[in-house]
Amino acid sequence: MMLYQQPYYHDWKRIADHFRDELAEEDGSVMASLELSYEELPSHLKSCFLCLSLYPEDCEITKEQLIHWWIAEGFVPLRRGRLSTEAGEDCFSGLTNRCLIEVVEKSYTGAIQTCKIHDMVRDLVIKKAEDDAFSGPTTASCRHLGIEGDIDRKYDMPNQKLRALLSTIKTGEVNKVASSNAKKFCDCRYLRVLDISKTIFDKSLTGLLDHIGFLQHLTYLSLSNTHPLTEVPPALEELRNLQVLDLSYCQNLKMLPSYVTTFEKLTVLDVSHCGSLRYLPKGLGSLSNLQILLGFKPAKSNQLEGCRIAELRSLTKLRRLGLQLTQGDEIGDNDDNVLVGLRGLQFLVSFNLFRKPYKHEPTFLGDGDNTWKIEGLMLESLSDLGMEWSMVQQVMPRLRIVNVSWCPDLDSFPIEDVGFRGGVWKKGERPS
Repeated sequence: MMLYQQPYYHDWKRIADHFRDELAEEDGSVMASLELSYEELPSHLKSCFLCLSLYPEDCEITKEQLIHWWIAEGFVPLRRGRLSTEAGEDCFSGLTNRCLIEVVEKSYTGAIQTCKIHDMVRDLVIKKAEDDAFSGPTTASCRHLGIEGDIDRKYDMPNQKLRALLSTIKTGEVNKVASSNAKKFCDCRYLRVLDISKTIFDKSLTGLLDHIGFLQHLTYLSLSNTHPLTEVPPALEELRNLQVLDLSYCQNLKMLPSYVTTFEKLTVLDVSHCGSLRYLPKGLGSLSNLQILLGFKPAKSNQLEGCRIAELRSLTKLRRLGLQLTQGDEIGDNDDNVLVGLRGLQFLVSFNLFRKPYKHEPTFLGDGDNTWKIEGLMLESLSDLGMEWSMVQQVMPRLRIVNVSWCPDLDSFPIEDVGFRGGVWKKGERPS
């Protein structure tokens, strides 16, 4: 909560100093202060805050889903020189700094992964969302809707006012939806956000996905952990406004269609944890607005339709890169040299490298004359990777945090047991 105007300052200071104790007492003055805090929010943060009204009680909410949603609906204000994903992080920080969101879980880098809201905050946001017709119990007229459990019995479709339909199921639970009823989603022609993650369908998704292709206004599509998803059909080629495409945890997905490289507005592409995925399509480097690329699998030299590592150098706005390697011939010495070129990406702050059989110190580190700008590095299951800690520090001077596991040949790293479970090094902390 932040109250910038008098005479509310002393109320704000009192609540801020003893916020959690006040919430535990469920005092009426706390709700009044929460109301004042909401009224003082900038308009874009009010929209971001109202999104929390869709989630059930005691739900752990992923920061990633929130930020992607905010970007796709245009809630995030864009300023010159500031990327949309960075601006989305700013909005999230704006709500946490005001104690309207509580942190639950952080990643190895210290970045927030999940959050929740207090019961009193939830009461407030539901009331405000209903007053503003943002969301509410009447599904026939609301603009935003969360789905959990059995959609067949709970929701009336179609609703032409609907702009966002998101899976808000709790951790460890799944949605179960009949494919025939799921097609009702696609009758909501003005949908901008469609997140049907963590959903099990009774039949192949091909028919449903064909209908999704008619949603011309769609900017965010998440099929993460959706079953049984085996392919992305041609019909989705019409989704020219997509900014976020999340296909993570789709274990049976083998190919990503080449038309994905024509989605010029795409800022987030997540294909992480797709165990059957062979490679990403050639031409990915043309996605000049891409800021987050997770689960990238380069093609082998004989897979001419696939994307090679060299294309990544064209992604000048890339902030996060997850590189997934499973075979030794996916990357050769020349590609190691190409990886050196990635250090020129001015926005790249996070680099994850998985499963690469190196027999020597990798040349992608460079020679120390030019350095990487990344702040977070993850190395996992690199059984033959030979690399000295002193060289890493020399070529990556901005590193704040390093996560290492299953890399037995690393030398002098300030992390115990790097060959097995490993651990995390944080700048400024003494090795344990």
